[in-house]
Amino acid sequence: LGCSQDGSASADLRRERWQVVLPDGSGLAARAESLEVIGGLRCGWRVRITGLIARPKLNGQGGMLLEPLACEGRWKVQMDDGSRLVLHVDNLARAADGSGDDAVLLTVGGHVRICGLKARLDLNGRAGTLQALDEASHRWTVLLDGETSEKSVREANLEPLG
Repeated sequence: LGCSQDGSASADLRRERWQVVLPDGSGLAARAESLEVIGGLRCGWRVRITGLIARPKLNGQGGMLLEPLACEGRWKVQMDDGSRLVLHVDNLARAADGSGDDAVLLTVGGHVRICGLKARLDLNGRAGTLQALDEASHRWTVLLDGETSEKSVREANLEPLG
């Protein structure tokens, strides 16, 4: 399946249709929301970068899917800091519940509340800012509000705050 934004007629652009070329060479025009392109992802969904080896500091950063590059298995991503990247589908994570664009993903810089801890009850209810994600342990480094200390907390024990 190959996709390219249809630029052949202005009417198609106004209707926001994509020209889809099927393996047999035939084609059709379809709305973006009707297409699931690569990796089960859709335009407009919030994602988090994951698994980058060459640029590990980008892991945990958030962004929004702009456009698929289906032939390459990659997506153009508008990052939260305003930059744009092209990333392989394997390096993009979306909300675990699959709720897509309405989901709130944990990303670097996000504000969270700690919840559900059993060993450190004193930290439950405390708010902080996400600093970094350790993908091997699935733990976030959280800088607690009003403090200089950081805590390592499992993602399951963090609740995103507006």
